[in-house]
Amino acid sequence: MQAAFKENDTVYTPYGYGVLVNAGKKSGENVNSEEVGKSEGNENGVKTTNGEEKCSCKEENGHTSNGVCSMHKKQSSSQDQQVNLVTVKMRWGGIVSLDEKLLRREIKVNIKTFFGARTKIPLSADLSTTIGQLKTMLIEAAGDDSKNICNLRLIYPMGVITELSVPSNTLESYQIPDGANLVLLAQTTFAWDEGKKGDEIKLSNNGLTANKSGGDVGFQTVLGSIAMSSGRRYWEIKIDKFVDEEDLFIGVAKRDVDLNLRPLDTKAFWGYMPLCGRKFAPPGELCEYGFSSKVNDVIGVLLEFKQGIGTLSFYKNGTNCGIAYTNLTGTFYPAISLYYGEVQITLDPRAQPPLS
Repeated sequence: MQAAFKENDTVYTPYGYGVLVNAGKKSGENVNSEEVGKSEGNENGVKTTNGEEKCSCKEENGHTSNGVCSMHKKQSSSQDQQVNLVTVKMRWGGIVSLDEKLLRREIKVNIKTFFGARTKIPLSADLSTTIGQLKTMLIEAAGDDSKNICNLRLIYPMGVITELSVPSNTLESYQIPDGANLVLLAQTTFAWDEGKKGDEIKLSNNGLTANKSGGDVGFQTVLGSIAMSSGRRYWEIKIDKFVDEEDLFIGVAKRDVDLNLRPLDTKAFWGYMPLCGRKFAPPGELCEYGFSSKVNDVIGVLLEFKQGIGTLSFYKNGTNCGIAYTNLTGTFYPAISLYYGEVQITLDPRAQPPLS
């Protein structure tokens, strides 16, 4: 059974969100029918005196033996059931009076997911539910599909598209109506692909850490396990070890890239040499770009497609190095190439992109 509403409670009504100003009379108390009738715009009303109904209208025909006309008797019966009139100050500024039965403490929303097996998740949420709590509920509802997702974005696409991005904000603060259709976007996590790497690269840490040590001096490339041809994808790479400034190449590559060739010579690799501050692209282009880096620095990679055209940018410790390449078309994979002595990096596929 729903607990009684109190003054200053946040409520949802057929007219939207509001705050209860006047809780009215408690359930079970009589409300004078004349008052109810007049609140509905009935000037005549139906008066109640000592339990007898008397009609104040001037109609002569249609009155019953106790003096109430048939029209007002029906109206009175209907009005006597509405014993819980309350006053609500709406968020949009108006004030309305309505039956307490129409007040609600929760709303229903439908969320369409755009990851894994795309589904529609119906949820009932309390008005005080925060966006952070709602995302947690959605992850639980997504089941197995939630194991490999990150960077969830909840969107309200009606009118002006609104991202519900502040975890502590509530559904009410975003004015999400009952029955709203929301969109849940997420990135699928990935690791380095054991089946798409040079022989001298060793993977560990659930496929996140790539190491090349000993063996011959030579370039060894490994690709990520996710293909990218649309949308927006960001990941980070921490520099664990290196010897020479040409030891590390970071970027994106085509699936058929030669895993044992210098990246500049593959004609299928676009990226950044963070140890010496240069960028490279087919057919062998090499020029100054970004900043030089050292051990423990973190390099961010952002690949963003708009209308099928990809733009590649890099970050160093959260600082934007600027756009490296644009006009990229087709399908790409995260890629690194390791060269001399002992080189090691660790991938973070769940990293959040910087704000700038």
